[in-house]
Amino acid sequence: MSVLQSAPQAPAAYPVAFDREGRQLFGWYHPPAVREGQTRDCAVVMCNPIGYDAICTYRHYRVLAFQLAEAGFAVLRYDHHGTGDSAGNDEDPKRIAAWINGVSRAVEFAQQRSGASKVSLFGVRFGGTLALAAASAQTLATSVVAWAPFASGALYLREMRVLRMARDTDSDTPPVAHDAGADVGEEAAGYLLTASTIAELGELSLLAGNAPPAAEILLLARDDIPSSEKLARHLIKTGCKVEQLTVPGYAAMMLDTFDAVVPQAALTEIGNWLCERYGLQASKPALPASDVPRLIAGSRGAESDVAETPVLFGPEGQFFGIVSESLIPQGERGGTGVIFVNVGSNHHIGPNRMYVTQARALASLGFVSLRMDIGGVGESPASPGHAENHLYAMHSVADVRCAVQFMRDHKQVTKVVLIGVCSGAYLSFHTALSDPAIASVVLINPQTFTWREGDSLKLRMSSDIRPLGYYKRNILKPEVWLRLMKGKLNVRLIVSGVSAVLWRRIRTQLATSFERDDPANDSTAPLNVRGSFRRLLKRGMNVYLLYSGNDGGLPEMGTQLGRGASSVRKSPHFKLEIVDGADHTFTPLWAQRRLLDLLTQHLMRLYG
Repeated sequence: MSVLQSAPQAPAAYPVAFDREGRQLFGWYHPPAVREGQTRDCAVVMCNPIGYDAICTYRHYRVLAFQLAEAGFAVLRYDHHGTGDSAGNDEDPKRIAAWINGVSRAVEFAQQRSGASKVSLFGVRFGGTLALAAASAQTLATSVVAWAPFASGALYLREMRVLRMARDTDSDTPPVAHDAGADVGEEAAGYLLTASTIAELGELSLLAGNAPPAAEILLLARDDIPSSEKLARHLIKTGCKVEQLTVPGYAAMMLDTFDAVVPQAALTEIGNWLCERYGLQASKPALPASDVPRLIAGSRGAESDVAETPVLFGPEGQFFGIVSESLIPQGERGGTGVIFVNVGSNHHIGPNRMYVTQARALASLGFVSLRMDIGGVGESPASPGHAENHLYAMHSVADVRCAVQFMRDHKQVTKVVLIGVCSGAYLSFHTALSDPAIASVVLINPQTFTWREGDSLKLRMSSDIRPLGYYKRNILKPEVWLRLMKGKLNVRLIVSGVSAVLWRRIRTQLATSFERDDPANDSTAPLNVRGSFRRLLKRGMNVYLLYSGNDGGLPEMGTQLGRGASSVRKSPHFKLEIVDGADHTFTPLWAQRRLLDLLTQHLMRLYG
């Protein structure tokens, strides 16, 4: 039997903030469960990977942290500087040094908070690399658990470049010339690696030093590709006791957050390995939970103009969010609250960390911003009777309404703006329908406005499905036929997709006059989307519909609102914007900056 299975329940985790050399880091501290007056004299510090990997692994880290805390370990999971909810951004200097120094500061904080004399570091992919690098540079840990670490920064860079090249090859959208600013360096799945960061990565190698990172190391190999023995051999040479395991679940863990599966068997192996090395002993007096932390962050181009505070809201304080506010009063803009609603199963930082950047930028202008987690996503537990990661669920509208009420009651805002991408746009739209007092909604790349259990979005969201106008414009172009002959176009999927769009358009036109336009009256009848938009606009609510140029949701918009939203675009409260060249989640850096500019201009025009 696993030692984790018989563990008592740990106290609730709580948010913390700490700093190193003026760089503030945000994290979560999990106090250990006490079993007959005993805990384990070891704090586990969890080092995140970087970029998109950190979004993929967020839920899995959280599950492991709770399990280890229930087994008697104090656990700290945190965001590196310039990542997640911590201060800073990709363009700050000396990224690698800041991340490695941040590991040592996290260790200090975890030991101070827990009283533990020993520390174990854990990390997946580049998080494992940073854990081993930090432990080698400074005597930090008695053990390290690293799952598929990169032996060097150069290997990480190589993989990021291969992924970028594959994405560019698969894309049929021509590159758009945009000024991305100074020291662009390279993009890695929506995140920036500046030239200086690339140079630092080139110098980082776990195979170069002779200092042992820790007495004992557990190296977990991927189960989807063969692993190299080079790192293990080097670590053994330095004097470490190294154990290697191939555990199941890596590939499923690294899928998009909605499809990812928690690798429970692997997490149990990790927990058992740690429990075997750190036995139970008399617990030390625990420090009380710290006060709610206040993190001072800067919007892009500013060092410290925004204060951020983690908050709990809802009838039982079950929902988590982070409020961003300007440190300098900005007049009447403080009366407008902006709520960012989760994108899919991604936690509250949003895709490419966009919500953090946008919330801080808007807060620096005086708006009050809240990036929230709906129930079952990120730090908000699922409501009783509901599963985690349940997208397009109407019960989540109540979660968003709790955030709206919190902003009105506790931040004294008089106007509320909802912003959401994809499924976040769907929830924002339906929340606006149910709450007449909402001032504005910004719907970014919504894939649908209606949803029934059992519906699938895979066809609509496929990159092979384009708006009907795209096929009309490009059917005679030689390059399209060249891609077809090379087998780069999925003809069967395209035909199925276009047929589905045409059928939905015909069905919608026939049924519109018989459908409902008020979801509160009948939750089983189909929704008259066109009538619902008109009703919102008639109220005076501002609706900003924003799409990427070839987004899979455009056909649905045309089906429901007419070509180019012709049925509603004459309203002075409606605006439609198309951003050519951007993808579904605005991954390219120029697209992220363009989106931020559009949001800022829109809100300043309405409420500035």
